[in-house]
Amino acid sequence: MSEHPDPSPEPFPAPGTEPFPQPRLPAAAAPASPGPGIEAVAAPLPRRTRMRETPTLRSMRLTTELRSEGIDLRSLEDRFPHVLNRVSTEWDAPRAALEVLEALLFDQRGGRQGFPDDAFAALLALHRCCVERIAKATGL
Repeated sequence: MSEHPDPSPEPFPAPGTEPFPQPRLPAAAAPASPGPGIEAVAAPLPRRTRMRETPTLRSMRLTTELRSEGIDLRSLEDRFPHVLNRVSTEWDAPRAALEVLEALLFDQRGGRQGFPDDAFAALLALHRCCVERIAKATGL
């Protein structure tokens, strides 16, 4: 009788072993990175950016009105239209506009970068104008 060198495989894997063992690659053959498909998924997502706001009609009217008084708001209109829009929505209520301006001018949260000089000067001019309007309205 001849003996078979290979006994017949068991119908079920032994407990604690994988049913379909995967071959192990030598360290030199293993890929250095997961691959291009996985890198694309793992890449950081871009910051959400909101669409650039444009000056509203109210902001443009305010800019025109104050230009005749010698206040130049072009830096806000060009680089920070959302700030100008925010101020212009409150402009008819001087105290509310003053609150908005003070929140913009004075850092409440700490560690803020601040505005460039020309934009800061425009905000200060708006603040001064607001204070003068309040003073006129109260008779000071």
